[in-house]
Amino acid sequence: MGDNAIPFPRQYENKRLVVVVEVVVVLVVAVVLRKSHSSSSLIVVVIVVVEVVIVVVVVVVVVVVVVVVVVVVVV
Repeated sequence: MGDNAIPFPRQYENKRLVVVVEVVVVLVVAVVLRKSHSSSSLIVVVIVVVEVVIVVVVVVVVVVVVVVVVVVVVV
């Protein structure tokens, strides 16, 4: 039971890192699109797409980590 508890603090660090990366990416996308004189609706659409991609990547990474941990614990 004690061994399984080790990854949890690292997960909180990863969540904080994900939030920082999200904010930076959204700001960069917004600034780049603003500089290119894009419409506000396009900026919103691109930010939503970027958010969805980030969420999908995070979910995939979490699933892979969980599978690896389960395999290591079981084997």
